[in-house]
Amino acid sequence: MRQAFEALVPLSPRAWCEIERRGRVLDVPKGTLLLRQGEPVDWLGFLEEGLLRQFHLAGAREINLGFEREGGYVGAYDAYMQGKPSGVALEALEECRIMRFERPDLDALLVLEPAFRELFARISEAELARRIEEERHARTHTPEERYAELERSGSYLLRRVPLYHVASYLGVTPETLSRIRARLGS
Repeated sequence: MRQAFEALVPLSPRAWCEIERRGRVLDVPKGTLLLRQGEPVDWLGFLEEGLLRQFHLAGAREINLGFEREGGYVGAYDAYMQGKPSGVALEALEECRIMRFERPDLDALLVLEPAFRELFARISEAELARRIEEERHARTHTPEERYAELERSGSYLLRRVPLYHVASYLGVTPETLSRIRARLGS
């Protein structure tokens, strides 16, 4: 977390003491739902270890929207910022370690020092840019092109995420993904 934060904004030793004092380390077992769709969102976090999936429930169907691995930021940012219920759910696909910050602690950090406001703004900007790029890529490439890119890049998704979750993320059924993989010689 220190490396990720310091890459965005240099923080004083006093600031780090406040972060450590106000953050709470959570060890989360695999399969744990960290956030349910429709719940209020009063926390954000940093994923120190593990892998999470973000998904949306549409009736009985789960639609995977994305994955976060160690070194990533965790939470339903839109719901947090707008003070509305979450439109997504978060599940641990592996055992995870999360540094979690509750809203009152984040609010206190933001008031305490200008560097925290800059850090929060930079994290928010980076997350927004990443999400926009993911959306653009998903809308301008076919599922087969997206899967081929995952293979070409050696994506951690293909090593760490069950294929039925990858299929949902690509917007296809597991059977269609199987056909795509056969065409690509996977």
